[in-house]
Parts: sequence; C-alpha cells; structure tokens
Amino acid sequence: MKLRNYFPYMFLIILVSLFFLVCLEAVPPEGRFKKGGEGDYKNASEKPKDIEKSPSSKTQGTSQSGALTKDAQRILAKLNSNINGWLWKKAFESLKYAKAYASKMSNKAVRDNFNKQLWDAQQKMAKSLAKDLELSLNKLEKGIASKKSTLDESVKFVQDRVNWLNSLEKNYPQLINRAKDLLAKAKKVIDANVPLKVTKAITDLKNKYSKAGSFPYDPGTENGNLGCAQVVSTALKNAGVMSNVVLGVDAVRDAIAKKPKPGYTKVKAPPFKAGDIITWTTFYSRTNEWVPNGHIGIVVTTGNTAKAISNGSVGGGNAPRVHDVYYYGSDKITEVWRKA
Repeated sequence: MKLRNYFPYMFLIILVSLFFLVCLEAVPPEGRFKKGGEGDYKNASEKPKDIEKSPSSKTQGTSQSGALTKDAQRILAKLNSNINGWLWKKAFESLKYAKAYASKMSNKAVRDNFNKQLWDAQQKMAKSLAKDLELSLNKLEKGIASKKSTLDESVKFVQDRVNWLNSLEKNYPQLINRAKDLLAKAKKVIDANVPLKVTKAITDLKNKYSKAGSFPYDPGTENGNLGCAQVVSTALKNAGVMSNVVLGVDAVRDAIAKKPKPGYTKVKAPPFKAGDIITWTTFYSRTNEWVPNGHIGIVVTTGNTAKAISNGSVGGGNAPRVHDVYYYGSDKITEVWRKA
C-alpha cells in the first residue's frame, strides 16, 4: 500500500490526540490540590490569591473552613495522649493550656470546632479519672483490711484523684462518697500505726548514732548539750508526724498538739505506751532552778517501768540513748503526750 493511503488514518489519530490533550488541561492532575485550607498547596504559586489576602487565614488556630491548624491539632493530641496514659498532672496542665489557647481564637467557626473537641477530651478525661479512682479505692480497701503501714501513700493517691475528679465533673456522687468512707477508715488505721512508726524512728536514730558526737547536731544545740528537741523532732519527722525539725521542747509540744494532725493529747501515766512523747522537769545549772518541760524523749516500751529514748551524755559526748522513764526521778515527769 502506498504512503498516501495512510494519510486519513494519521489525520484521525492526530485529531483524537488533540482532543485528549484539551480534556487533560481542563482537569487538575490527581493530587495537585489536597483537601483542606491554607498550607495544603504544593507551592506558593499555586495558592489562590484570595486565601493569601484573607485575614482569618492568619489568625491563631484558624482556617476559612473551620478546620484546625496543625498547631491546634497538636495541642489536642498532647492532651489526649496524657489522658490515655493517665498522666493526670500533665493532663491538667495540657487542659489549662488548651483553654487559654482557645480564648485567643478569633475565628468563631474554628473556635467552636476546637472547643467541641476540647469538651469531648474533658469528658473522656473525667471517665478515665473515675476509672483510675475506682481502681485506687479497691487497692486502698485491701490495704485497710490488711492494716498496711504504707497506707499514707495510698491515701494521698486517692485524695489527689478525688480532688481532680471533683474539679472536672460532679456526676460521680457514689464514687466520691465511697472514697470519703474509705479515707475515714484509712485514717483510723494510720493513726493506730503512728506509735509503732514513732518507736521505730527513734530506735533507728539510736542505733545509727550510737557513737558519741555522731548525730548531726545543729550549731544552736551547743554540740548536742541542748539537742533533745532536735533528736525527738527528727524521729517524729521521719515517722511522718511532724513536717520540720525544731530545736525547742515547747516547739515540739506545740507541733504535736495541733488538730486534726498530728492530734496528740496529754494523758496521765503510768501506764505508758510505746510511742508516747514524754517531757521531764530538769535542773538548769545556769539559773540554779528546776525547769518544767526541760527535756523531751520518746517511750519505747509499754508498762509501769517503761524505757525511753532521749538525747543525753554518752561516753564523753552526746547521742540518742535508752534510759528508764524515771531516770530524772519519779516526780520529775512533767507531761506525757499520746496519739489520740
């Protein structure tokens, strides 16, 4: 066949090709534009000019469609991550930050969208926190039944979650009431354990600093000559009864008498009980007189002939030591304080 016989076919092919080229030019290539607002275009030349000039497109956390910016999404993602991990302190920090962020949004549509998601996260947070509290209460209940000495930690754990949940949601009255009931029961067990903790704390000090002058006396105690209050308050601090170490007997007495905690009261003794705080009337040579509450210690055995540990002279120096409660005389006991 001669070449000219192919011309009609070639012409038809060229026409069809031109038709397809026109159609392709009229339709954007797949993936050229992404769904969404500002920032979804591949390069600046493709961004429509009306978006560049839109004032709302540059407002914090906003876009024309009401969709959240990456910054706003990141804030919500961080909040939800802390909630999912039950990291409550961080979650509350994230929640506070998110609320402050929302208050600065000027675009109503975006602000409403952000606040809706923030509300959903807050409701999820309350439900998760309630679940955490329920599990914590189950653990606390077991600790109460076994009278664990570590109940203080469980009580704080539960109390924190009660406070956090109350700040978020008021729709868990039964759970909160159960928490209050168990916290009250735990307090009774903890109070019963206090004398044992105090006895152990003062005994530990005596064993650790048995060598004269080894106790870390404050300079104000004159190398331990006036160190009885420091020794006793150190033991009480270690036992969780006092928050600070003090250097005066009266300061110790004032601290342990505070209500509701530590809640010590004066009692008549004998008989003595381990963990009692005892003071004596002692002779003060500088003024040549007997001084009430001049010395303080802690009772470590029970009965009419109990022993006590207090600061005193040991081998030419001072250290915590064991002695009879009547060491200064049967008439020299000034006060006996006991955990109520």
